[in-house]
Amino acid sequence: IDLPMDSYLIQLESIEDYKHAVFEGPWKIADHYLLVQKWRLGCFMEADLENRVVVRVCMPNLPIELSNEEFLTRVGNIVGVMLKIDSVTSLHLSGKFACFCVELDLEKP
Repeated sequence: IDLPMDSYLIQLESIEDYKHAVFEGPWKIADHYLLVQKWRLGCFMEADLENRVVVRVCMPNLPIELSNEEFLTRVGNIVGVMLKIDSVTSLHLSGKFACFCVELDLEKP
């Protein structure tokens, strides 16, 4: 559905499609980044659209003893609102970096 402020509302067929759309970005169409957000009541208020973004944070050279869900969740919640830990990170398959997704409020320092 075409909405005001260059926004669109879409309905996905499955939770897997939702997770892919939200967590596997960033998405780019015709040299423009596409911001994907979960629907929230009243979320099409202009301030909300402009001030929240989901980002993927990668921490290179993280010691293996810190590459665990508890530590990454604590860091993610300091940075923003923790959404998801990268599946490779959570399985400890990568010793080179750890990644997670957080929602940031761009009005906060």
